[in-house]
Amino acid sequence: MRKIVCTVINDTVYDQRMHRICSSLVRAGYQVELVGRCYDNSPAPRTDVNYQITRLNCKNRSGKLFYIEFNLRLFRYLMNRRADIYYSVDLDTLLPNTIVSLLRGKPRVYDAHEYFTEIPELEGRQLTKFIWRLIARLSIPRQNLCYTVSHTLAEQFSKRYHKNFFVIRNVPLPTENILTTNAVTTSFHKPFILYQGALNLGRGLPELIEAMKSLPQQIHLYIAGEGDLSTELRKKVEVDNLKDKIHFLGWCAPTYLAEITAHAWLGYNILANMGQSYYYSLSNKFFDYMLAKVPSLNSDFPEYKYHNTRYGLGYLVPDLNSDTLVTSINKLRTDVELYQQLVKNCTIATPDCTWPAEENKLIKLFESI
Repeated sequence: MRKIVCTVINDTVYDQRMHRICSSLVRAGYQVELVGRCYDNSPAPRTDVNYQITRLNCKNRSGKLFYIEFNLRLFRYLMNRRADIYYSVDLDTLLPNTIVSLLRGKPRVYDAHEYFTEIPELEGRQLTKFIWRLIARLSIPRQNLCYTVSHTLAEQFSKRYHKNFFVIRNVPLPTENILTTNAVTTSFHKPFILYQGALNLGRGLPELIEAMKSLPQQIHLYIAGEGDLSTELRKKVEVDNLKDKIHFLGWCAPTYLAEITAHAWLGYNILANMGQSYYYSLSNKFFDYMLAKVPSLNSDFPEYKYHNTRYGLGYLVPDLNSDTLVTSINKLRTDVELYQQLVKNCTIATPDCTWPAEENKLIKLFESI
């Protein structure tokens, strides 16, 4: 049985894309180990999986020292493990995998979840961006298999690195939004807008909080996740006296988040145009909202425009101005016919936009190497 070692830099507990991929590879006959990171407040690793999970501890928690330490620890770990395929998720785990696999003459897989060298966090940090771009130029052309989450990203990567990139969309399992308890029904205000994901720069969260001031009192906002802006956003809600209608949930277990999503009235998936990584993105939350039959607000970017033209899953917003957000939300609130049509479209699109549609492509790609 061929063994695949997959590496991510995040906590594996909340990584639904890698759970789907690892589970599918095991069902296809591979032995799989997923290596990630353990945080100070990390929950216990998942036990409901058919693959091995390993989490590395780092003394440094953020910044350059963290990335250096994690990559050194990952390199040492991989040198002490045997694998038939080395699988890197994003650029921040690519170098150790590439070096170890070249030393051992084993094939390499690169899964780009985002355009890492163009993320907003690297803007203005020329030396750091140069280092990551250098790693990309040296490593990506040496991969045996490359894929990413959207067609527009695949086109950009193929042009830049002269390497063929395939597409495996970040779509959910068909059963990920099965309701399990009545907790949301009894404790959550309705109707509510839901944001799920990292609370980071460029995710449109300060603007959404500002927009909540002008929306009817009965509309609430629930924010599920944490990130660099966690403290700042909580302070803004307190200063703006919005604590009665904006609620922070922190990181949520996948099953609980699925339940919350299924009860939402509207999903939020707006990004600032802060570089190519955001502009060419195709977020998993876009499909999570769809699976829950919840229309969503989305950026008027290429992938969302394409999928919305094809399926009609949500409402495209041209900019991040808080007044624009208010107008868009009120449009869906008052135009009942439009909203119900979007709900219906979510149901129709589900067979094309859930994991079975991508799983067969994934297995064939791995068989090719």
